[in-house]
Amino acid sequence: MAGIASGVRLKSSRLNRFPVSLAAIVLVFTMQSTGQASVVINEIHYNPPAPDGRDLEFVELYNSGPTALAIAGWKLEGGIYFEFPAGAEIPASGYVVVCRDRALVAESYNVSQAELFGNYEGRLDNDGDKVSLLDGFNAVADVVRYDDRFPWPSGSGSVDGGGASLERRCVSAPSNIPTNWVSEVGNQPTQLAANKQVACPTVPMSVQAIVINGVH
Repeated sequence: MAGIASGVRLKSSRLNRFPVSLAAIVLVFTMQSTGQASVVINEIHYNPPAPDGRDLEFVELYNSGPTALAIAGWKLEGGIYFEFPAGAEIPASGYVVVCRDRALVAESYNVSQAELFGNYEGRLDNDGDKVSLLDGFNAVADVVRYDDRFPWPSGSGSVDGGGASLERRCVSAPSNIPTNWVSEVGNQPTQLAANKQVACPTVPMSVQAIVINGVH
């Protein structure tokens, strides 16, 4: 009987630990998804002006959350590729910038090279590209498919070779809405700082697809 009782206690102990383990897993994923939702692609400098051109490319991320977030192992993918190294983090209400040539970006825009990440592989396509931000679980945290034609901001005097970058207007509005991005003639990139226009655009209503559900 002692052996049976001991076996019952052992099984009971294992079962009692299961909800705790499950709760821990749920908590980890909840924390991860909360942090993921607060980090967005905030600025894209995809067609810098000559003579340095594409070597001045960069992508900026913004953390709208109230706490700093560890982003080691996060990745930027698309026409470019970069994986954040061990110890990387993005401050609360702060920014990180990933460059194609961090030394040149630091020199050209008078920022500290120590504040920049890079260098990423590949390049941003001047005619339009996809930039994806993946978290440490390879889940998509944000994605932008930009273009250099209407309805996206365009023009050789601004974003398309004129020196301005593509700046996000609203962190809570979808990334792929062209009206959530702006670029104006004469503007300079705003790396590691707030964008010049901050206002949420009207989000178009999604139209549900109508399908044939049955035929009699």
